[in-house]
Amino acid sequence: MGCATAPAPDGTLCGAAQGTCEDADVCLDGACVKRDLPEGFLCEAASPCQASGHCRGGVCARPAAQPLKVDWEHDVRAGEEQLQDLLVGPEGDVTLSGFYGTPVLDAAGKGPPVRASKPARRCMLWNDRLLCMDMPMDGTVSLLERDTGTPRWTFTLADARPDFRDRTQTLFLARLAVMAPDRLAALFEAYPTDQRRDTACRMYFLVVLDAFGHMVSARELTDPQLAECNHPHPYGLASDAVGTSTSPSHPR
Repeated sequence: MGCATAPAPDGTLCGAAQGTCEDADVCLDGACVKRDLPEGFLCEAASPCQASGHCRGGVCARPAAQPLKVDWEHDVRAGEEQLQDLLVGPEGDVTLSGFYGTPVLDAAGKGPPVRASKPARRCMLWNDRLLCMDMPMDGTVSLLERDTGTPRWTFTLADARPDFRDRTQTLFLARLAVMAPDRLAALFEAYPTDQRRDTACRMYFLVVLDAFGHMVSARELTDPQLAECNHPHPYGLASDAVGTSTSPSHPR
């Protein structure tokens, strides 16, 4: 695997800037050569606000640009919602989510948008469904149907590992990473029970789930840097196919 080059289709503009119709540089048989372009040649590609340009009498004729029109809108301020994240699905459906907010599904649809069943601070696509990070203090992640918000499954770390729950004040999901179609890495963050609520100390737990929300593995991350009480907040998560190289990254 890697980068490679291939000849451009004959007639592709090359060399000189687009928008010209006389003595223009075009690709022919893998070479960039000068040619007079025929009437009706596509000299400028269309954009969201302007139709394509075509050669007319030696000039690239193009309709005037038109202002974009609003296709849909959703006013989060009306409900005092905190929905800062936007996710576009493969069929153009839009999901809005945010910190402490309940996700809005199909916000761009013709009908009224659908509310998810639980709060979540962000969502991502996985196997054509919405994988949402829920906000309760027990550490929960849910896989939702994109059109209805109905959960396919919900995993709660506090229920699956009560030994983790008993050592923490709060337990919530920090990051998600797709490892494979049937494997998901979930990084959970927690306040230790022996610290004040305003502590900068954190504990981290890495969990691997399968496509049905079943726990494959779970372990506490014990990197010495994470043991420092400076809240090294994880802003990234990467993994190989078996989860052995997954690790949170953090600023110092």
